[in-house]
Amino acid sequence: MLLHGFMAHSIAYRKIVPKLAAHYRVIIPDLPAHGRDLTFQADTVKPQVAYMVEWLDTLLDAVASTQRGGIRRRVHLVGHSLSALVAFMWAKDPGAMERVKSLTLVSPGVRLPLPGWTHHAVGRMPLQLAKFGASSLGMRMYEPIQWRKSRMTSSEVASYVEPFRDPQRLKFMLDLGTDLVREPDRLAGAEKIRHRTLVLWGDRDHLIRRKTVSTLRAGIPDAQMEIFRGVGHCPMEDSPDHFQRVLANFVAR
Repeated sequence: MLLHGFMAHSIAYRKIVPKLAAHYRVIIPDLPAHGRDLTFQADTVKPQVAYMVEWLDTLLDAVASTQRGGIRRRVHLVGHSLSALVAFMWAKDPGAMERVKSLTLVSPGVRLPLPGWTHHAVGRMPLQLAKFGASSLGMRMYEPIQWRKSRMTSSEVASYVEPFRDPQRLKFMLDLGTDLVREPDRLAGAEKIRHRTLVLWGDRDHLIRRKTVSTLRAGIPDAQMEIFRGVGHCPMEDSPDHFQRVLANFVAR
C-alpha cells in the first residue's frame, strides 16, 4: 500500500508502480480531500492529522478483512511525508502488527523545522494565494525545490493540479496543513514500533533534516535507512529506479 504526501495524490507513485505491480498487488489510495477522494465532504471527516490516523486504521481493517484461504491479508505499508507521519503514529499502536508486514517511511514528516508562528500563517492564508500555489505555474516554481533531478511533463503537472480546482478541497487541505504545522514535532514514541522498518530520505530534502531521520532510525528497533544522494523530498519521483529497487529488495526479505 503506497500512501502519498500532503497536497499530492496517487500520481506521485506513477513511476514505480509498473515494476511493483508485476510482483505485488499494489493499492494506492488518495488521502481524504486529495486526488479523486470525495469522502472529505462528509461531516465526520476532519482536516486533522489525528483523523488521518483513524482513516488509515479503517482502511487497513478493510484490506485485512479480504481474506485469502482463511488468512487475513497484511500489507507492506509505504508512506511519504505526511503519510509517513500518519503511518508512524498508527504503527505505535500495539495492535498494528496484525495488519502490516513491513513499514517504509519516506521523507517522514515527523519533525518539521518550522517557527512557532507557521500555523497562524497557514491558517490565515488567502484562498487565492493557495490557488496560485496549486496552479500549474505555482507547481513549476516549486518543482526545482521538491525534485532535484527529475522534472514533470506538462501532462503530469496538469494531472497534479487538477484536483485543486475544487475550492472546498483546497480549503480542506489548508485546514489540514494548519493542523499539521501546529505540532511540528511528533517524533516521540519511536521505540514502540515493532514492525520491520525502512527509512528513506534524499540528502537534498529541503523540508526534512538529516538529524530527524537519523533520530527516527535510531529510535525504531532494528530500523534500516537508505539515503538517496542528490535527491529531494520526493525520491519516488526524483530517483524512481533506485527507489523501486530499494523498496522491492526490502519487502522481498
